[in-house]
Amino acid sequence: MIAILLIVYVSLIWLLFYKFKVVQPSVKSWTGAAIIGVIVIGWILLAMTLFQPYSTNAVVSRYVVQIAPQVTGLVKRVAVSPNVPVNKGDVLFQIEPAPFEAKVQRLEAALVQAGQDARALQDNLTSANARVVMAQAAVVSSEQQVGSLEATLAAARATVSETQAQLSLAEDEYKRVVAATEQDPGAISDIAVDAKRQTYLALQGALLVTQAQETSAQAAVDSVINGENTLVVQAKAQLREARAAESKAQLAVDSVIDGENTNVVEVRAQLREAQLNLSWATIHAPVDGFVSNLQLREGFVVRTGVAVMSFIDTSERYLIVPLAQSVVRHVQPGNPVDVALELYPGRIFSGSVESVIWASGEGQGDPSGNLPDVSAVQGGTQLAVRVTFDELPSDLRVPLGAGGAAAIYTERGKPLRIIRKVIVRMYTWLNYL
Repeated sequence: MIAILLIVYVSLIWLLFYKFKVVQPSVKSWTGAAIIGVIVIGWILLAMTLFQPYSTNAVVSRYVVQIAPQVTGLVKRVAVSPNVPVNKGDVLFQIEPAPFEAKVQRLEAALVQAGQDARALQDNLTSANARVVMAQAAVVSSEQQVGSLEATLAAARATVSETQAQLSLAEDEYKRVVAATEQDPGAISDIAVDAKRQTYLALQGALLVTQAQETSAQAAVDSVINGENTLVVQAKAQLREARAAESKAQLAVDSVIDGENTNVVEVRAQLREAQLNLSWATIHAPVDGFVSNLQLREGFVVRTGVAVMSFIDTSERYLIVPLAQSVVRHVQPGNPVDVALELYPGRIFSGSVESVIWASGEGQGDPSGNLPDVSAVQGGTQLAVRVTFDELPSDLRVPLGAGGAAAIYTERGKPLRIIRKVIVRMYTWLNYL
């Protein structure tokens, strides 16, 4: 650029000094012309650098998507070839779906069973309510039985007394006939004596039975725990068990989310997750683009979250233009840009500034327990300007990493744009060499 300005200025001096002879050549005029030339050319260079910035290190950038599966499995099919364009939604590769299909089917069956179980919960609650009512009735009945135990014991004692009296009479009668027989063997027949003996023996047996009944009645009365009869204790324990079962059944009925049983909700959530995993077994292109450096093959085992291919996004392309910090402060979003790519000599592509990336990696510190190393800090580095292209021909291939030059035209120093446009066009024509 300096050479061009010098040539233009020297040509102007020649016209003024020799062609039109407007100025007479002399040491003074030559010195003045040289000083003016240095000032003018220096001002133009400075103004162009600040207000019409230019960089020959511009590079085309695209988004690169790291394709990482969301499930682990064996690769069944690779559906793409390297560097072959694909559309958004096209299949990139597929993981063996059989394990995921089996899990979906198992959970579908579990969901049906959970629904049936949920419908049976109300019947279980009704049965539990009935068991509580029956247990309550059993408690009342046991308390009534305890109230009759004393009467039963008194009746048993009366029966024993009565049987003892009858036995005493039968014993006396039997002894009497035995004594009479001994005094006069023919006075009483043997049949009469035997009848008296049988009556006596029968009453002895009856006495043993009634005494046993008395003992049993006494044991029932004496069977208490903490002052309460065991019949009542047992009935109340059964009532507590029935009430616990009723409470559990009620909780199961009341365990709902948005009106649906929680077990059904949980199984449905598991089924949804299994269905998602099944859908994730087929990996699709996220946008229009192509796969570069494809190494994935059928039979590979891929793992969740581990990238297996790089996908180049062709739906959007932009230019990164590095500029000095003293220059970038004059750049504003919307400034027009001329781009000359080395890949296409002789052509100028138009664009506009999208944004200035007000950050640089040199200023970033890594988190650690160490004190900062000041010697590693570098200042004064360039900042990047992001440029978007205007409409480009559909058949134009602009690869990732394509380099070239870019001129940004700010709102200041507009008369200098023509010089910058000439320089950019000279750059693109020189790319033929």
